[in-house]
Amino acid sequence: MTEEQLYRKFARYYDRIYEKIDLQIEGDFIKWVVERHKTSAGNKLLDMACGTGRHTQLLRDGFDILGVDINPEMLKIFREKLPDNNFIQGDMKELRFK
Repeated sequence: MTEEQLYRKFARYYDRIYEKIDLQIEGDFIKWVVERHKTSAGNKLLDMACGTGRHTQLLRDGFDILGVDINPEMLKIFREKLPDNNFIQGDMKELRFK
């Protein structure tokens, strides 16, 4: 089984596996890091390897977030949770932004 196949199978269990992680603490940390280190005005964030959208879901009230993930199964769950949020399916190593 390739790594890609493994992650596709893993997608449906991802949220259950990480459900005991305190997302509020992680979200507060992300907000702190952004506020402390941002170098431009605005509220846009890129959620690289966004998975099922757990962090995007937590942070979307304060930020305009673009999710990126290579795994179509993870993004299917992301889309179900956050149908109005933007995302890109792609390999983060291959993405090119202006």
